[in-house]
Amino acid sequence: MQFWPALELSRKVVTRVWFEAFILMVIAFLPMAVFKIYNVIHTGMYFVDLFDQANHDWQQLARLWQSHASEIQKIILKTTFIGQGVLLLNLFYVGGVLMRAYENLFGPKKS
Repeated sequence: MQFWPALELSRKVVTRVWFEAFILMVIAFLPMAVFKIYNVIHTGMYFVDLFDQANHDWQQLARLWQSHASEIQKIILKTTFIGQGVLLLNLFYVGGVLMRAYENLFGPKKS
């Protein structure tokens, strides 16, 4: 099939099972969502603690950030690398899940 007719056929087929496809995508991307939630909580608690140490004073918080710059960089690098690893593994999984779902909708590829 040509590109646009194939895209239109895919849209029509997936529209019939839209809710199931949506739930499938949510479940497939669940590891990434869990990591993002963990990351926000973990780093958020760190910065809230710094804000408490600064006695809720923005100028003092800026000085604390400068004095904790290397620790902040380590946290950012660590979460970035872990997040990229989770994303890399998750994308292979999501690709397989989507291929299997399309096979179930359209049947196996005929050569």
